[in-house]
Amino acid sequence: MIKDAAVEDANARLIDTIPGIGKVSALIIASEIGDVNRFPSEENIFAYTGLVPRIYQSGNKEWKGHITKGNGFLKWTLVECVGIHIMNSTDSPITAAYERIRERRGNKKAKIAAARHMLRAIYYMLKRNQNFDSYLGGRRMR
Repeated sequence: MIKDAAVEDANARLIDTIPGIGKVSALIIASEIGDVNRFPSEENIFAYTGLVPRIYQSGNKEWKGHITKGNGFLKWTLVECVGIHIMNSTDSPITAAYERIRERRGNKKAKIAAARHMLRAIYYMLKRNQNFDSYLGGRRMR
């Protein structure tokens, strides 16, 4: 029944075109995001998901801490999908971002950053009603 629902949901079908995201994960992501137009910018959906750093301020000083709580279920699903994506899709911009950040910051922070890249792709795919290959414009990173 869940797989049938994923096939019927237009947003889940678009999200399912990203390598590493299956029908069930696509349906979870689509249902947790809901109407993408309620987010005026990508920064708003990042904050909703909890993929932004906590900001501490005192006077003119500002420093960033760990990521915020946000929607934990959506965040968890994205991080799990990123793990599969980076194993199976070596020529993706998401994988390239993961590899670049992993060298400097480590595996865990790289996965969170890659999840943010994946969420950016999902945001624009849903806004523009296009699949992952169209979102990339036919280009792949080497």
